[in-house]
Amino acid sequence: MQRPTPRVLGIDDFALCRGRVYGTILVDGDTHRVVDLLPERTAETVAAWLRQHPRVEVVTRDRSTEYARGVTTGAPDAVQVADRWHVLGNLREALERLLDRLRPQLLALPRANQQSSPPVRSIDRERRRGTHDQARQQASRVRRYTRYADVKRLQADGKAIIQIARELKLSRQTVRKYMASDHFPEYPPLRQQRSILDPYVAVLQARWDAGCHDNRQLLEVIRAEG
Repeated sequence: MQRPTPRVLGIDDFALCRGRVYGTILVDGDTHRVVDLLPERTAETVAAWLRQHPRVEVVTRDRSTEYARGVTTGAPDAVQVADRWHVLGNLREALERLLDRLRPQLLALPRANQQSSPPVRSIDRERRRGTHDQARQQASRVRRYTRYADVKRLQADGKAIIQIARELKLSRQTVRKYMASDHFPEYPPLRQQRSILDPYVAVLQARWDAGCHDNRQLLEVIRAEG
């Protein structure tokens, strides 16, 4: 069923295959109903649709230069507006990129109430993972670093975000993040959470190192400790 051309048109991309194939969704800004789905997210595809539907007056979109070019070409008289969701999303991404650049300085800051010899916690024991997990984590980091290096190489060649995203089959958000980072953005350290075993980890570790590996005996040890 062919829907009438909306006065206010919302444009955004969606993943047909995340990280690989993207299309464009068109939404009526007044009724919030889907108007059409386009197989690509290129300026040419958007411009062609707008030429066939000339009554669009306002277009809300993200800050993609590709969509901006498509709207300018296909509906030059339409008013283009950056929608609130994407503005807030761009603000969050900009803040994340800023914190990534400042990560070395932030990690160097002294922590409040920092103790000279912090107590052993259960989370510290969980970090002692096997070699298989460590190898898998390292392999994942190598893949992410390779993508980061490819983005920086194409950026140095003068290619735009949409071109890099299409060539490397990455989301524009990932490409934008890598392009704005002077250093490879590492994952943040594991968030520290308290455990009911924290007060007894040192005692349990001492008993374990002494050869006591029986769960019942270890349970009695912490019961005796309160």
